[in-house]
Amino acid sequence: MFNQRSPGRIAYHLISGDALELWFIKLLAGLYYGRIATHGRDRLLGRRTMDDQALRNALLDQNLAPGAGLYVAQQPGEMLRRGIRAAPLSNVALDALIGIRVEFGTVAFDTLLTAPRDQSAALARNRRRHRPGLIDFHGPQRDARLVLSWRGNGNVINRFGIVLEG
Repeated sequence: MFNQRSPGRIAYHLISGDALELWFIKLLAGLYYGRIATHGRDRLLGRRTMDDQALRNALLDQNLAPGAGLYVAQQPGEMLRRGIRAAPLSNVALDALIGIRVEFGTVAFDTLLTAPRDQSAALARNRRRHRPGLIDFHGPQRDARLVLSWRGNGNVINRFGIVLEG
């Protein structure tokens, strides 16, 4: 249900989910191969491996493995009006880089390059939505809806709601 205090103040945005997912994967590759991604003060290139075949498949517009891709969740905390953070996701047990987290305020977009295994399976289960079709933002000033299209999903709607605090 949309905000009743601001009727008619709903912003709609259509986004290619596939393109957003690919953009996050490109960001991961740029941070890793550009020697920018770190853990503490240590650069990850040379310390963590990355599945280069999965990266090539993603960049060449081939499908990611089932269970890989974009996950969306809302984290507890105050919604910041400005600011984007990005950090690599690692599977320490495998010494591998498995994806990237991009945060817009309290909304976390985790994009996994490969299907979850071991400890990363818990990460995937904790995410509320894998490749959502609708993300509804409910706030005190205005409501917004992101409509994400996914290749091959047809009419499947995977809806996710986010409540924004004042």
